[in-house]
Amino acid sequence: MNAVLKELYGSPHVTSRSGKAFPLFPASIGWHKGVSLYEWIRRTRPRVTLEIGFAFGASTLFICQALEDNGVGQHYVVDPWQTSVWDACGLRHVERAGLSHRLTFYEVPSYRQLPRLLEQQLAVDFAFIDGQHLVDYALVDGFYTDLLLPVGGVMVFDDVWMASIRKVVRFLLSNRAYRLIHYTNRLLRGNAAAPWLRSLMGLALRCRYGAALVRPAFRFEGLLYLQKTQDDKRSWDWHKDF
Repeated sequence: MNAVLKELYGSPHVTSRSGKAFPLFPASIGWHKGVSLYEWIRRTRPRVTLEIGFAFGASTLFICQALEDNGVGQHYVVDPWQTSVWDACGLRHVERAGLSHRLTFYEVPSYRQLPRLLEQQLAVDFAFIDGQHLVDYALVDGFYTDLLLPVGGVMVFDDVWMASIRKVVRFLLSNRAYRLIHYTNRLLRGNAAAPWLRSLMGLALRCRYGAALVRPAFRFEGLLYLQKTQDDKRSWDWHKDF
């Protein structure tokens, strides 16, 4: 794995070029999630990947390193706060890792940039959605990402312990042509694993109810991978409760 990633996860804090310090979490994904993204991309070899949300660039490093190891692929990232909030930490890490040639970055809100990518007829093979977590923003991210994905494309969600993200996932599974194809299944309560709850979660996910069965005391620390199975063929009055 890239040395910058090991350095990043070897400290609880991130320091920007200007010397500003940030806590690594909760803005970054866990190492196990990053490895999941890396291994998936290495195995499936997508040519165009998309990410909404950047922060310190942790997930971006995993994705770009996988593309680099594959020898093919371009990663598009959208985040309006890279400079104003995160002091360009993500861009610095990608540069230090020698992966800038794999990255195309847009420092604008996703609800502005995603329609532009659609106008450019960009076809995205793999998308990781981890931006604004308010339900309306996340739903817009999912809506436009769906339009960018061809049949067979994969959309991945983080933070499905949040009701807003679960709502978006349920919408895609119930009202659009998506199927759950993979998930990372690390369940924690504090620092203690809960094997029985992990099993329950696996069953719930396979039944397409996602993290809705998890009590607030628990947190589902995994990623959900959804695959698009067909283009939108709904009639104008279609609706299914979700």
